[in-house]
Amino acid sequence: HCIYQVKIFVSLLYIQEFYEVTLLNTQKSCEQKLEEVNHMADKWEKSVSIQNSDS
Repeated sequence: HCIYQVKIFVSLLYIQEFYEVTLLNTQKSCEQKLEEVNHMADKWEKSVSIQNSDS
């Protein structure tokens, strides 16, 4: 139970960092931000499918 809370907390930290570093960055174009969002989504989907195959 506690390990899931830690994983959720760490995930929220990653999301917050991504939001601040990428989405709030005024020096990046919308296209760059979209590419980074898609890349992050791909990484997340792969990690979820790996976790599901391990169960």
